[in-house]
Amino acid sequence: MPKVLNYFSKKMTSKKFPNIVPEFLSYVLYETQSSRESTEEPSTPNQLLLAEELVTELKSSGLQDAHIGKGGVVYGTLPATPGCEDCPGLGLIAHMDTSPDAPAVNIKPQILVYEGKDVLLNPEKEIYFKEESFPEIKKYLNQEIIFTDGTTLLGADDKAGIAAITACMDYLKTHPEIPHAKICVAFTPDEEIAKGTVNFDIEPLCDYYIDAELNGYHYKGNGQVYFAVIHTLGDLPDYSEMGKIGLFDSLPDNLTYPIIREFFPIALE
Repeated sequence: MPKVLNYFSKKMTSKKFPNIVPEFLSYVLYETQSSRESTEEPSTPNQLLLAEELVTELKSSGLQDAHIGKGGVVYGTLPATPGCEDCPGLGLIAHMDTSPDAPAVNIKPQILVYEGKDVLLNPEKEIYFKEESFPEIKKYLNQEIIFTDGTTLLGADDKAGIAAITACMDYLKTHPEIPHAKICVAFTPDEEIAKGTVNFDIEPLCDYYIDAELNGYHYKGNGQVYFAVIHTLGDLPDYSEMGKIGLFDSLPDNLTYPIIREFFPIALE
């Protein structure tokens, strides 16, 4: 594991999850950018280094079947507690890679207090985190926030998700009195280059490839169609890549990618 300097604040701790901040800081020091040019699976070898560390951590938290599967996907299962074996299982998933679209080597995380103004990240290079560009920061006045030094990505997408999952698994290990259903954990590589589920151990209904024009827009790409039974949907977070979620009695006419709509009835048959 990369060495983590003891620079995180005692204020940024959680009684329930005391290790979540240092674990997150250790994860972001793994340089796990994915690569669109690579033909390997995963696309970069450093993702496997993080995968190996996560397998070790999951096993120590009681997920004894934790392992690295095809393409570098990490899997692990926490068995249900007695009496909960027949309850619906829970799946937790996050991705290990960081975006190849910005620098992500030699990451220098730091914890700073947001005081209601632009945050100076790098005095030497005069790099600021601008309030105007990221107005959502105003919700965290006088709170500690983890930043980089402004020269690289932080990698919170999605290592914050990984830290949350591993913290939960560790908490359940130390609190066996909490009942829970079977919990399945997965950490995928290459999500940032749209290959996160290429080797995921679930079977698609069909594959599709598109190279066509529709309403003046040229669609080109490929993907897979999956089937899932969904009973309820929660609310989207305030800041989400998705514009809307909903349940329908029939296929809507205004899907985000309308040109692939014709594949769904075929797949469902």
